[in-house]
Amino acid sequence: MFENIPLNEAFVAQLNNSTPLKTALGKLYFISLLDREDKARYEWTYSDLRKEDVKVGIEEIIDPKDIPHIVIASPNVTAVFKFGDPEQYQKETNFAPSKMYRTASLEPIVGEDVSMACLAEVHIISLERRLWEDAKTVQEYLGKFIEPRMISDVKNPNKLREYLTQVRS
Repeated sequence: MFENIPLNEAFVAQLNNSTPLKTALGKLYFISLLDREDKARYEWTYSDLRKEDVKVGIEEIIDPKDIPHIVIASPNVTAVFKFGDPEQYQKETNFAPSKMYRTASLEPIVGEDVSMACLAEVHIISLERRLWEDAKTVQEYLGKFIEPRMISDVKNPNKLREYLTQVRS
């Protein structure tokens, strides 16, 4: 079933740094996905993109009157998440993917099979949830950031493949 598909390598990502977005737009995290062949596409160290240019572009596309966003940018794609909108009768405990962009152009990615919330994004979002829960105000929350760190918690990156081979054979 998976004969022509190579095994997955161990997942290793790095949360490089973070920065507040202007006004109350939210937070921006820069991540690199390590151990990939095309380093310029996945690691900020090798990319021709400048983080400051990406930040300015993101600040231009987010409405300053909208709910604060969590933006997670790799040189390849940028994922935007936001809290539920109380004006739309959503609980502010909800946290949902909002949009995906190609980082270089900040063009929206629409209609493609793009994974939203890779392991690195899920890891950052789970830590952000804790910061949200602990904060008494939005301003307090926006002032707290996750420290740079390595993200590599996958014990077996091929477990789903192994499972499907068992149940489908």
